[in-house]
Amino acid sequence: MKNCYLTTASKVVLIAFILQLISPMLAETIVLRNGTPLQLSLFQTISSETATVGQRVTFKLSHDVKVKGKILIPAGANATGEIVDVESKGMIGKPGTLSIQIKSIQAVDGSNIPLSASKVVKGKDKSGTAIIVTLILCIFGLMMTGDDASLQNGSVIEAYTIGDVEIEIE
Repeated sequence: MKNCYLTTASKVVLIAFILQLISPMLAETIVLRNGTPLQLSLFQTISSETATVGQRVTFKLSHDVKVKGKILIPAGANATGEIVDVESKGMIGKPGTLSIQIKSIQAVDGSNIPLSASKVVKGKDKSGTAIIVTLILCIFGLMMTGDDASLQNGSVIEAYTIGDVEIEIE
């Protein structure tokens, strides 16, 4: 005898299909405004001794970014940056330098949000000491180098969103 009632499996498939159809109607779009500040922490230590231009750098968001009580970017989200300039330490006390630019972070809906921030760090300049040593001990002062520039794990950089971004919250 045929049963005209839907099987349990059929009911589950039908409910999943209906939810799929109406879920876009349940989602809310919230705008993250241009210039929203984000506090980012460096996830690794980088140094002018080993860094290379173009190298990717990872940061973590320190606090949730919320609008209207909704989390748009959760704390711990990865932000990406890039090393844009590296200068090695040099003779006569010249310090190393390191320049980083923050590029983007990912929102809860998977969209990439462009960010604006940069950081330049310099090692300790020892050129004055090198000159004094050169005057007193001749050539040895010329061989003295400055320090490498470094940014330690956990260093904080403030970044800002670029442009208004619409983010879908479910």
